[in-house]
Amino acid sequence: MSTGARALVCALWVSSWVMVGCKDHSVVQPDVTPPPAIQILAASALSDSSVRLSWHSAEQAAVYEIGISEQPLALTTDGGWDAAAKVSFRDSLEASTYVIQDLKEATKYYFAIRSQDAAGNLSGMSIIASATTDEKPPVFFAAWGSRGSGPGAFLSPVGIAVAGTGPFHLLVADDGNHRVQSLDPNDGSFQTQWGSFCDLSTGTGCVDPDGAGPLELGDGQFGSIGGIATDSWGDVYIGDRTNRRILKFDATGRFLKKWDVAFTVDGVRSPATPVAIDIDSDGDVYVVAGYIFVYDPEGTLLKRINAPLPDAQPMMASDHRGHLYLDSPAEDRGQVFEVSTEGGALLRRWGDLSAETCARGQLFVPQGLGVDDLGDVFVPDGCSRIQKFAPDGTFLTQWGSLGSGPGQFDLPRDVLVSRDAIYVLEDSAPGSGRSQTRIQLFFGSHLHPRANLATPRRLRVRI
Repeated sequence: MSTGARALVCALWVSSWVMVGCKDHSVVQPDVTPPPAIQILAASALSDSSVRLSWHSAEQAAVYEIGISEQPLALTTDGGWDAAAKVSFRDSLEASTYVIQDLKEATKYYFAIRSQDAAGNLSGMSIIASATTDEKPPVFFAAWGSRGSGPGAFLSPVGIAVAGTGPFHLLVADDGNHRVQSLDPNDGSFQTQWGSFCDLSTGTGCVDPDGAGPLELGDGQFGSIGGIATDSWGDVYIGDRTNRRILKFDATGRFLKKWDVAFTVDGVRSPATPVAIDIDSDGDVYVVAGYIFVYDPEGTLLKRINAPLPDAQPMMASDHRGHLYLDSPAEDRGQVFEVSTEGGALLRRWGDLSAETCARGQLFVPQGLGVDDLGDVFVPDGCSRIQKFAPDGTFLTQWGSLGSGPGQFDLPRDVLVSRDAIYVLEDSAPGSGRSQTRIQLFFGSHLHPRANLATPRRLRVRI
């Protein structure tokens, strides 16, 4: 009998001493070696309910098992793994990725994965990866407006704002028609309009609104509009690019005041062209015109901020923390710049310059900015969508696609957040041959509960 791994049991016919049969009873040792633990695991959110996992495994697996938890340390113990929700599936050619569905919105999840070979051996647990699902996108409610020059129609609109202390007015900077239109914020019905074209350098279109009265030639008129903003008292500010000045109106369009935008270097005063305007929580007026000029509500220059502007014509919005957000509509792969209103220091920037053109978090020709009461930033861009970011630039959600249906856009130009109402001003992309100009109203699930539609962020009473 062999002393090796094989044992031979032979039957002998003793009477003839002849071997008539020999049977092989080989002893096969069972495979008890577990496959190696997966060392590379990544998670990325796809929507408000799904996350994609991707990994690299050194060996082919028969079955994968994924553990899911909302607790960061739950998957690190055997008991936690046993208690965690799990998804199991068989290996395939595409098994290096898997999409987890039916998750809760705006929730951070932790994931780990184990593999099982054909013999049933289970690997150790992988490293832990995490991802936060998106917020649910806002819900479409209504749309109104068209391309044209009649009441409620727009021609190359450049911005929207809400004015008044009740009743409220949804204002549209209707640049191509050289006017501001006031609409009902609930249904978009036309209320009134004001403004007309005036180029003070040539006198073209300029009129004296009260003859021998105190008003002057061109008061209440403007050329190309460089932004629209409202303050907490309901007053309206217009950047007049053509005449390089700021005009101030009340919520009904009554002209109140004007002042020139200019800067002085070595005693020489030079006019500057306003391209964006916003009002902070203290009522100070911020104007982008080469520098960022800061005025009080009466037009007195308070300071000039030498901030790192993304280009010559950035869009701008402010938050309640004293920070400004600027982006660059001229850049195919743009970024949002967050700067301090104190000294103009660059606090952070975001926008993935290396990602695909319309990837999540990428900004393709970003347009007007909107900021809500929580400081979250809304950015429309050339991918026919609105993206929402946390104040630190973390991507939260997005919505929209190219089209003319509800919730679709051609080129969204500006976004206004007023409590839980989100207004998106849309126009057709230049050279597209399309004429899709309108305002769409959405209601968001992550703003304030609906109380009073179109209530401005801050209300004050002028004394």
